[in-house]
Amino acid sequence: MKKPLTLLIGVTVTAIALAQAPPETNKLNFSGFLQYRTEWTQNPRVTAPEAGLAYDSDLGPADKDSKNESRTLLWLNVDNQFDGHTRFHALINSEALGGRSTGDWVKVWEAYAEAKLGPGSLAVGRFLSDVGLGTLGGAPFMDGAHAALATDKVKAQVYLTKFGGPGQGLDYNVADKSTYTFLMGDVKVTPVQGLTLSAAYFSDITTKDPAANVVGGSLYQSWALGAEYCHMANGAPQFTLSGEYADNSAAMARKINGTAVPYATADCTEGSDPKAYFVKAQVLGANPGLPGTAGGYIQYRKADAGFDAMAMASPRTWNAPYNWTCPAEGGIADNQKGVEVGAEITVLPRCILKVAYGAMKLVNTTSTLDLGSPALAVVSSVVPTGGAPIVNTVTGAQNKTSQNYGMASVLYIF
Repeated sequence: MKKPLTLLIGVTVTAIALAQAPPETNKLNFSGFLQYRTEWTQNPRVTAPEAGLAYDSDLGPADKDSKNESRTLLWLNVDNQFDGHTRFHALINSEALGGRSTGDWVKVWEAYAEAKLGPGSLAVGRFLSDVGLGTLGGAPFMDGAHAALATDKVKAQVYLTKFGGPGQGLDYNVADKSTYTFLMGDVKVTPVQGLTLSAAYFSDITTKDPAANVVGGSLYQSWALGAEYCHMANGAPQFTLSGEYADNSAAMARKINGTAVPYATADCTEGSDPKAYFVKAQVLGANPGLPGTAGGYIQYRKADAGFDAMAMASPRTWNAPYNWTCPAEGGIADNQKGVEVGAEITVLPRCILKVAYGAMKLVNTTSTLDLGSPALAVVSSVVPTGGAPIVNTVTGAQNKTSQNYGMASVLYIF
């Protein structure tokens, strides 16, 4: 995969370099938001570092018995639009946690240069990848290249990236895919006003994978089909209906969905393809410029164990408490089913209050390889050349079938 990735990056860099921008347009623009969010989780899940399945992060757990988490997030967009042919964009994220986990950091989620070529564009750098309606991909730290094509009726995009997130370099850990290569993309068609039809693909295409020799292959070979209809009136959305269905045929995803023995080897039992889907209905919405405007939604979602083992799903469609996710921090389509309801209201100009409650349960309680399962096997060490990891089996004392949670946040847009 190194040659296609290198070639695409080279073509992109050349296109950007050839596009000349007038010096008087060379200035940065800043935008973003400040958010304070508090979360309550009825039964906090075991995290990947706690289970020995990923690199020990700088975060807690400060208190394993705590069910609460606070998140103060500063989201800063940095943009430099030149002459309409080239642009620079970066997303800087600063977040502080307090509660079950603690820590604070500044991260670059996106930073890329892009050249517009007619109806298309090429970009190189770091991306917050977002494909389909959010079930397959909505994760930051994707380093590589992006190509897109957009017309009035059709939009298409493709990413070829390596994941450069936390845990980079630990190839022998069972669930650590942090340096691996991904191919993803989507096509969205708008046949009539307000209706969008989507087809998306997300795949781990890494060719050199020491961990796969032990645990049995890639985590993602996924596709998704979805649709969204938004009815507008007086320039504002009145109601929105959306849904997406996805399937993951990757070897390791199937083993997570089926294995019920306390070890992971290349020949461990495979289950069926893990699947995921959601349906959502939203009425109205909070307009940042109009205090008093409000909206609400209800969503049903279900995801099998192993479908989204790295928590790549977008938090906009697969919202979750912080401790459910590793390493994408915010969205996970894995081992959950139930209903989420939420509401939002603009309380002051540019200030929005949001609340959400999820009544969730686990789908698979017997998989010893899934972070959500009560039968999760904690890895003590991993043999990288074909032997089974040495494990200790976790009882149901840490992961419970009920996964209810509640959230509230205040958002100020600047």
